[in-house]
Amino acid sequence: MLKTRRVGGAETLILREADRGSLAVRREWTDWDTATPEVSSLSQRLAFESLLKLAELAEHLAATASTEIDR
Repeated sequence: MLKTRRVGGAETLILREADRGSLAVRREWTDWDTATPEVSSLSQRLAFESLLKLAELAEHLAATASTEIDR
């Protein structure tokens, strides 16, 4: 983690990944969140690796959508 900041009232973690550079993730979406004791299971939170896979999927879908628009 590089740092934290508040964005829209939510605490956000600024993370760094070797291939993608830096990215921002809401703290409550991660296992670094201590502000939500009602979440009793870490399985309800996203691991960093899962977030990267989600980002790859979003990039793929965006690329596919832009290819279809160009047709």
